[in-house]
Amino acid sequence: MALVVICGVSIVRSSKTELKKAPLTPQLLSKGETLYNQNCASCHGAGGDGQGKAAYLLYPKPRNFKEGLFRLVSTTDQQPTNVDFFNSITRG
Repeated sequence: MALVVICGVSIVRSSKTELKKAPLTPQLLSKGETLYNQNCASCHGAGGDGQGKAAYLLYPKPRNFKEGLFRLVSTTDQQPTNVDFFNSITRG
């Protein structure tokens, strides 16, 4: 099972094809924060600004989540869907 928390909405993948919204609880937010700190913060930074400790080693540079710009989207208006967020985060 994978978990993504975006803008106050939690999305859980319960199978390879099923995405569903899950109730947003303090425990779920804490789990998401722990996962981000373990797997993402070293590159994207603790605040999501793309300035993590390992960022200088990477090309291309890590995405600055605070800018709200998205590159990998499935829509023509460049607005990401929940599935786009989920796929970007789970695939890296």
